[in-house]
Amino acid sequence: MNKQQSTILIPLIIFSVLASAITFTPFIVGEHLKFTLFDTYAPMLGLPAVIIISLANLFLHGVFNLAAILHIFPVIFGAWYFTSRKKLINFIPLIAIIGFVLHPIGRQVWYYSLFWLIPVIASYYKGKSVIANAVGATFTAHAVGGLLWIYAFNPPAAVWNSLIPIVIMERAIFTMSTAGVYVLLERIKTYIHAISPNQNPPVSPA
Repeated sequence: MNKQQSTILIPLIIFSVLASAITFTPFIVGEHLKFTLFDTYAPMLGLPAVIIISLANLFLHGVFNLAAILHIFPVIFGAWYFTSRKKLINFIPLIAIIGFVLHPIGRQVWYYSLFWLIPVIASYYKGKSVIANAVGATFTAHAVGGLLWIYAFNPPAAVWNSLIPIVIMERAIFTMSTAGVYVLLERIKTYIHAISPNQNPPVSPA
């Protein structure tokens, strides 16, 4: 990590740990666990930062129930999608769809898993659009979370049906937040680079 990267990343990690204390909508099931401000933009931070922040949150907030531990994985896979350039990442939402439909409850609401085709479609545009990348990342996280939740907590079909309009609004907010923070940080990086002295001036030929 160079000086310019640490100038941005370290404060961002600290801010993200604090942002995890600001909660929004509750999970469908999960011992009073709620989405946080950190969740709304987490994918754009990349895998290392997301893992560090997620583990830090477990210990700082002292919450070690099953829902809190499982919640780490959707965020990690969302970050993987956002930073990956390989189509291999598309297997994650596809596996989630298959696993969801194979569950007895998931089979009743199979159409809910169609949300998870969004990241597969978005992957073909993510190199050209930060919005496509962000929407793919947030729905990849949603796919992993949905798969884990249906097997860990067995929410009934009526719950999944009631979530459909909420998911649309929630993921739209997460998409815009992820894309917005990404664009903001890119501009900050550009500004820091512009005002920073040249650390490695070219060496004159002998």
